[in-house]
Amino acid sequence: MKNNNKAKERRASERHPVSNSSAVVLNPNAVISFEVLDICAGGLSFSYNPTGSKALSGQAIMDYLGEEKVFTDIPIEIASDTQISETQPQEGIPHLRRCGVKFSKPMPPDTLNKLLNKE
Repeated sequence: MKNNNKAKERRASERHPVSNSSAVVLNPNAVISFEVLDICAGGLSFSYNPTGSKALSGQAIMDYLGEEKVFTDIPIEIASDTQISETQPQEGIPHLRRCGVKFSKPMPPDTLNKLLNKE
């Protein structure tokens, strides 16, 4: 039996990389991420340093801060939240985590293009 270590793609639409200057803020969780990993019409993923030991879950409101565009009050649902750093963190600094969120409504193509600075 062959062992396939690749993660299975769960998104229905194409992922797009984003610029390094993108950020998200999740409320009521008060999570701030300065590293958005990718985005698609159905959601996005980002990495963050947690403020507590609990994984994110449930629904939240997200603000997206791009290079030139800001989108606020986007309703989302947490799809996944996993630890991504393998090494022991320095004292007082938690492991880095990766969070995937699903938009409550699919992102319209024109809004997605604005997020990706294609307009």
